[in-house]
Amino acid sequence: MARGVSKKEKSFAIAIIVAIVLVGSLLLFLIPSPEQVVGTSDDGLVHMEGVSRVADGFVIKRIDDAELSVAELVGPMYEVSVLGGGSVQDVEVVFSVEEFETPDVTLQNMVVYEFDHTSLTWKPLPTLFHLSDHTVFSSMSVSGSTLVGLGVRVQAE
Repeated sequence: MARGVSKKEKSFAIAIIVAIVLVGSLLLFLIPSPEQVVGTSDDGLVHMEGVSRVADGFVIKRIDDAELSVAELVGPMYEVSVLGGGSVQDVEVVFSVEEFETPDVTLQNMVVYEFDHTSLTWKPLPTLFHLSDHTVFSSMSVSGSTLVGLGVRVQAE
């Protein structure tokens, strides 16, 4: 013979559902929602944007004459720092490159380099270019502070 669900069991099930809804709602309010973070260098040649739950933006400082010590770089390097801590994934970094173009260094063979703190070397990032506005852009992740620069593609020998 089938037994019906008691009032006590129904009340317990409703209490569990209410608790789950309250905890879920509380988590929605406590976990910050992702927001767009942006930054532009003082000289206006580098622009970065990405999405983060914690970071407030980027500070992009130009470091002049340091490119002379790195054979692949054709322009100044930049120190990029994340404001507010945390990390920013899938950051789009855009370099305006018109002033660095020469007959030997064309837009099509420019590439964005990032300093790899693990190997202590400059690593080229996959880079695309935009002919009409003379920019190159790449995607990277930034956590804490890193260095980026504009260089030329190194041809395999």
